Amino acid sequence: MITNGFGGANTQTGLFFEIETDLKTNLEKANIDISKIIFCSKYEFPKLMKEYGFDMTEYFGKRYLPDEGFIYKNHLYIIEKKYQSVSGSVDEKIQTGPYKKLIYDICAEKLGLNGASYIYLLKGSAFNTPKYTTHQIPYLINNGISVYFDNFPISKYFN
Repeated sequence: MITNGFGGANTQTGLFFEIETDLKTNLEKANIDISKIIFCSKYEFPKLMKEYGFDMTEYFGKRYLPDEGFIYKNHLYIIEKKYQSVSGSVDEKIQTGPYKKLIYDICAEKLGLNGASYIYLLKGSAFNTPKYTTHQIPYLINNGISVYFDNFPISKYFN
């Protein structure tokens, strides 16, 4: 969010956060073998689902465009990245996690995978505060959603 900006179309810092935390790039930097990982960017995910005969728009009424996704060891991982420097709509967006986890559980089933994990990667300075850590983040964790601040924990998922 641009300080004193007008949200949405004017948001560039969130885009920088997404680029800075690009999983494939960071795995390559960490010398992780990526040959057995299928990566899906925002617009590639609905295409992948369609290749497997599942049209998200027909089933859910819309396409879901995760910031980043990957398939590894027969499991679907979806990473949503949120950056916020001031109060705004991201406050409410992270509350949708449990519903979106259900969406991606269905997608994983349609892909023939053993499940899905829905993960939030949050830019910590704004989110790692009592406003979020008292209620919203525990709610997400209690609903099976992993929450990380600033960096994706590569070693937890790839060893």
